[in-house]
Amino acid sequence: MPYQIIISKTAEASLNRIPVYQREKLRKKLLTLKSMPWPNSVKKLSGSSGVWRIRSGNYRALFLSPDRNHEIHDTK
Repeated sequence: MPYQIIISKTAEASLNRIPVYQREKLRKKLLTLKSMPWPNSVKKLSGSSGVWRIRSGNYRALFLSPDRNHEIHDTK
């Protein structure tokens, strides 16, 4: 069963501020989380409980991962 990707309004606003080329690369990486929820580029943030990040170039998306959903909370 594929995972569901939920992008918060804050994360969507942050994504819209990223240059188009980088935004599309990051979106593609985020969408890969649907079928491959734990790719090699996903890292757990140290000192945090259940917060993970996926990186694309100079940008990172922070997310929580309950059983079947990835909630994307922010991009930096």
